[in-house]
Amino acid sequence: MTVAVSRAVDRGVRALICASTGNTSASAAAYAARAGLRCRIVTYPGVPEGVRAAIQAFGAELTITARDARWGILRRAVEEDGWFPATNFTTIPTNGAYGHDGYKTIGYELHEQLGGSAPDIVAVPTSYGEGLFGVWKGFDELRRLGLVQRLPRMVACEPEGGPLAVAVERGDGRAIASVAARSTVARGIGGTTNSYISVAALNASDGLVGQANDAEIVQAQRDLAAEGVLVEPAAAAALAGLRTIKRRGELSAGQRIVLVSTSGGLKNVEALLAGLPPLGRDLEVAVDQPRE
Repeated sequence: MTVAVSRAVDRGVRALICASTGNTSASAAAYAARAGLRCRIVTYPGVPEGVRAAIQAFGAELTITARDARWGILRRAVEEDGWFPATNFTTIPTNGAYGHDGYKTIGYELHEQLGGSAPDIVAVPTSYGEGLFGVWKGFDELRRLGLVQRLPRMVACEPEGGPLAVAVERGDGRAIASVAARSTVARGIGGTTNSYISVAALNASDGLVGQANDAEIVQAQRDLAAEGVLVEPAAAAALAGLRTIKRRGELSAGQRIVLVSTSGGLKNVEALLAGLPPLGRDLEVAVDQPRE
């Protein structure tokens, strides 16, 4: 989002609009505030309170509408009012290239943190697949520059019933699939369609898709918390999806694996709280009463 907002400033626009249900909207609101731009976030009912609080605290305008009505609002703002689209606004479901160039820096950072090498696998929570493609693009550029000899295998982790697995399994060259809207604890990645570039990244890296249901995602969230890492359900989907692939027997021993976390767990605690044990009774504390 820093790259997308910087490009908006470079073009001289004064306002940007974003259609998102979670992390992207909060990030757009934050960087728009820093850049002094007007910002409008369009989402649908059920947005977590933590996300809503962040969006409004950053001063962005929040519009809650029907799920499919978001795109008409976005289109009018861009075509009629000249707002800059911070999320996908194309005839095919994909974001602009500036966002991808922001995502690719994750690949650069992993390369640096791993001592100038690439991991064997990078597992990314996935909806449209923009982040998945961006991370792969970063490593591909490092390879082209001669800084790594091989690319990591990309793993797309999406909620059960997601479109990317359909697009990959179909294998007929039609890279975009659509599925019915469904409820998922990982709301931020519960998309109904994928981008063609997500399939391109998987094909280029011999990648895999791992799907997980709500129970598996929440369990992954708890297991990560037990290691001292509290993430939101959408981020925990990376571990849950990877476990699905392991159960299929498609992971080899001894591989160096990176899980990309997309957000902290305090942003969306509802699912986590539902599975925690009840609080114990308050302790009774005796207080000495003053004598008359």
